[in-house]
Amino acid sequence: MTFILEYAIYLYMNINLDDNLILLSEALTHFNAPTAGEGDGLHLPLREKKFARVRLAILGTALQLMKERSLADISVREICELAQVAPATFFNYFPSKEDVLVYYMQLWSIPVTLLCRAVAAQRTVVDAIITVFDFTAREMEQYPRLMFEIIAYIAHATEPPHPSSLTRAERLLAFPDLPGAEDVEPQSIDELFTALLKQAVRAGELPSSLSTEAVALLLKTIFYGVPLATRREGVRTIRRTYHEALDVLLGSWRTEKRSTRHEEDTERGTGAGSAI
Repeated sequence: MTFILEYAIYLYMNINLDDNLILLSEALTHFNAPTAGEGDGLHLPLREKKFARVRLAILGTALQLMKERSLADISVREICELAQVAPATFFNYFPSKEDVLVYYMQLWSIPVTLLCRAVAAQRTVVDAIITVFDFTAREMEQYPRLMFEIIAYIAHATEPPHPSSLTRAERLLAFPDLPGAEDVEPQSIDELFTALLKQAVRAGELPSSLSTEAVALLLKTIFYGVPLATRREGVRTIRRTYHEALDVLLGSWRTEKRSTRHEEDTERGTGAGSAI
């Protein structure tokens, strides 16, 4: 997976992200079989390497099939035939077919986390939050079924998923050219948004009175709700609608922060009105 191309261009050359985007789901599809050639240059235990290859092959195959059909219409046997693994082997790696979606979300969070760090360093933390939505919108434009499969999984889940930890081999095989991927812990969307909001508050971009947990819930509502609300209009409208919703949510707090700062400066005699 070569997500590093967009990351490096964006971080070091400041070129528009949209023009250099390599989608995670698209990059994963080259793992359509646990071939022996993948990752041969990596110094990893053979058993760990094989485990990673098979998991990535199953995921890559499932993503390819979901381009045309829903996960409910895809059988485990079909995934296994294309991934070149036995059906019994599938359940050694994933407790259920739906757990493939959880695995995707784990991997998705790694490059997104690194991308957010790059955007926060170059621009603002609030821009990094918006980047999560931009990345997701572009992903949906190419793989529109994937988000709806994830939403359906979440809607039917009776408890939060408890996925197994990603191995070092999985990280290195999935992101061989992405510096730092090996050291990034997968995050849920709740954890990602909460961490970014706390960072934005510390940076003075959002007011300190902000309830980060409550706003993280609102961001997650936008993240999953906008694709559902705009499904009839089509995936091409999702990014614009994301931005409109984020402007309403985050824009008011940005204004409140600027207003509060102006009042504090005025009280200290440092604002524009202090000379009057």
